[in-house]
Amino acid sequence: MSLPAPKPTPWISFLADPEWSIWRTNWFVNKVFVLTCFVLVLAATVPIQKNLKERPL
Repeated sequence: MSLPAPKPTPWISFLADPEWSIWRTNWFVNKVFVLTCFVLVLAATVPIQKNLKERPL
């Protein structure tokens, strides 16, 4: 019994055969923007070990 092959995500299917209509381009730019913002927020909120000193109130 084998597992079915996973469906490609919209991201992968777009990069495999890009369709540069205005709506697909808008979708692509939006995804890049949202993922970049997510990575920046994640990097800003994850504590770095050297900055974990306790500060007095």
